[in-house]
Amino acid sequence: MAGLTVTEKEHWKERISRRIDKKIEAIAAEQPNLMDRVQRESQAPLFGVCMSEREIRSAADSTSSCRYRFRCERFSY
Repeated sequence: MAGLTVTEKEHWKERISRRIDKKIEAIAAEQPNLMDRVQRESQAPLFGVCMSEREIRSAADSTSSCRYRFRCERFSY
């Protein structure tokens, strides 16, 4: 089976894109506030997973110091 030409790929890409856009418009028409809610929720942290840069650096520093202490304790006789 031969592959698709560039023209055929573009045709199908545009066709699929139009179908997706139509579905989104239909869903948005049924639920007018849906797009606003999705936008708001996409910016909110999920399940408290979002950490600040300071928290990430602090966790990395404490992990490094624990590894260092473990190596020192392990090899000190």
